[in-house]
Amino acid sequence: MHRQLCVIIACIFIISIFAGCSVFQKIGDNDEVSPASSIALSEAEARQIADKSPVSLYFANEEGTKLKLEIRYVPMDELKKPVEEIASLIVRELINGPSKGSTLKPTIPEGTKLRSVKISGDVATVDFSKEFKENHPGGKAAEQLTIYSVVNSLTELKEISQVKFKIEGKTSKEFKGAFKFDNAFPRSTSLISKETTNLAKPDTSEESKKDKSETEKDNKGDKDAKETMSDQDSTDEIEVFEEHEYSPVSEIIDVDGEEGKTTFYFEDEPIEEELLE
Repeated sequence: MHRQLCVIIACIFIISIFAGCSVFQKIGDNDEVSPASSIALSEAEARQIADKSPVSLYFANEEGTKLKLEIRYVPMDELKKPVEEIASLIVRELINGPSKGSTLKPTIPEGTKLRSVKISGDVATVDFSKEFKENHPGGKAAEQLTIYSVVNSLTELKEISQVKFKIEGKTSKEFKGAFKFDNAFPRSTSLISKETTNLAKPDTSEESKKDKSETEKDNKGDKDAKETMSDQDSTDEIEVFEEHEYSPVSEIIDVDGEEGKTTFYFEDEPIEEELLE
């Protein structure tokens, strides 16, 4: 009898263990599993962005062919103000130009002042001083980057989807000759480079520049080796390779001959724009 009682107690104990494991397993199955992400900041960098919020600004890249996103931190209280004041803050930051140590180029002409930003519906009207037009170097590419650096920066705000421009309170029919300037400009994502410049850690050291140069050489070597077609009856060699889909040049064909090299460029799809006829 005592032996049977011990067996019964042992069975109950085993069943309890299995039941407990099952309950814990169900609890674990209900837990949400999400990827963890973190950004490593030094103590100085953490103090720098404390009580601040990020805004998105677009400046020209080193080549002057694309707009590149720069994240800048502004006092958090500034972003609690009415949307017109936030838009004015963004434009003033564009006028200030890229951050110190950045490789990006300014898009707003020197001496330009912001007169006002007014928002009606989802259209923001930015009124610049005369220097915005008078001090601009002109040219289709430069005009395009200047216009859309403002447009793309302001349309980061959910309240704005288009931007109009005024000079000294007046609407101009054209900017510097390549673009009509009296219409509203929508956002243009085709001008935006995928790379992002983060102000938290500007890298300007000589060692980093050297490493970057070596990496570019390695990438170029790998790219040139992608596909080579040789003609058995000729010493000419044709190399074909594809660039990234967001690059301004999608395909390059180099023909190496005895008398030199010829390069043909095939441009990406045209950017939607309204040129001055």
